Amino acid sequence: MHQAHNDVLTGLFNKATTQKFITNYLKNARLKDKKQALFIIDIDGFKAVNDHFGHLFGDAVIAELAHHIKDSFRKTDIVGRVGGDEFMVLLKNISDNNIISDKAQELIGQLQREYNAKEEIYKISASVGIAVSPESGIEFEELFEKADRALYHVKAEGKNNYYIYHDKMPVSEYVNNRINSELQEKNQKSFYENVIEYIFRILYRSEDADAATNLILEVIGRRYSISRTFILEKKKNQMYANTFEWCNDGVQSQQGKQQHILSMVAEKFFHYFDENGVFSCENVTLLPQELRRYFNNSPVKALLECAMVDKGNLVGLIGFEYHPHPRAWKNEEIEALSFTAEILGTFLLHRRSMDEVKLSRMQALEILDHIESFIYVIDKNTREILFLNESAAEFFGTDKIGKHCYDSVCCESMNCSFCPAVLLTEVVKSAKQDIYIPKRKIWLHVSVSKIQWDGDRDVCMVHCHDITAIKKGELGN
Repeated sequence: MHQAHNDVLTGLFNKATTQKFITNYLKNARLKDKKQALFIIDIDGFKAVNDHFGHLFGDAVIAELAHHIKDSFRKTDIVGRVGGDEFMVLLKNISDNNIISDKAQELIGQLQREYNAKEEIYKISASVGIAVSPESGIEFEELFEKADRALYHVKAEGKNNYYIYHDKMPVSEYVNNRINSELQEKNQKSFYENVIEYIFRILYRSEDADAATNLILEVIGRRYSISRTFILEKKKNQMYANTFEWCNDGVQSQQGKQQHILSMVAEKFFHYFDENGVFSCENVTLLPQELRRYFNNSPVKALLECAMVDKGNLVGLIGFEYHPHPRAWKNEEIEALSFTAEILGTFLLHRRSMDEVKLSRMQALEILDHIESFIYVIDKNTREILFLNESAAEFFGTDKIGKHCYDSVCCESMNCSFCPAVLLTEVVKSAKQDIYIPKRKIWLHVSVSKIQWDGDRDVCMVHCHDITAIKKGELGN
């Protein structure tokens, strides 16, 4: 039911469901003294962003904008995605047009974005066409056409604005260029349900490192309800600087104040990282005095930090702050945020050593080489190994690309019954499972995800953590 009614990427209602729900509501509206406002929201400048930064980056932008649009309306309103960069909303039961205008103006402000690409700035904004029932009609088709005419008028007048249809509005030659085809959802995946894979793929394909990093901080922050995400990096003068930052709505930036942090201050936190490079604090008032004093005049209530490591040395951190109240970080949150930080941190460290950042497949795979967990890529049908990172090659004792994973990884002569790749189907694109490899006598916590590769090969990436010690403790062995 959910898949039939909802847009794959954003989770909003899809085109058919949006139209059906709005049509039915207009037919059965009981509050005759109330107005209903149909919004068509078109994202200006999206094609240029999508063309320059790539469709995965574009997917993330659309998912983030959809989040804002949904949050701008009430739960009772009908919000849907009806095209690649087009949304439709029915704002229900409004008493006067001032409320409609205020909501449209709010959207215009919230949906403005800028993405920097070297010397060029790519801007995104929103154009909004509105038709109000009953004065502009009581049926969906009539309201849609008039809202579309209002949208066309906004586009003709320079975009980044809204217009409410009325019979005396300026007349422009109206041409409906909308292509009446369903969204191409086949290759789309829900961004917020597959954050880790999207992050790797965005970095893997992005030609603009700064824009990709900023966007990743934002979508991770929104996905896990973070107040502020930031990256501290050690500079050549041995001081630390806040190089990237994202703040949630209403949260004040600290980046300007964090450009010259003394090593003795930043590195006090390093002593509290665990063996996995994670420092988790659910209540800053319970920190040791030497750390607690840094939060005396701060809104921070809970904190999660992940170390950036270069050749065994801590050279920075990626931080996630939560401001509303103390927060107990869930294991799945810590796992997702720490692995995100590991990929992003490794990417940034390699980026600093490059004169020009253009991530190719080999550069992305080189990043995986420097991650300590075991990562390998296989053809799901043949079980042929297409890539192993250094940790996997060293641990499993093989660096033979082209060999079978059941032989190299599991020391078997045929496909393993416990192979994590069998968890993936046409519907299931990623999965997690603890598996035991008898001939190696080890337990692994495995995450497996479908990824794109050359040609039409059915390929998946396997990411493993050795949890043998944990399992032995649980089993009492």
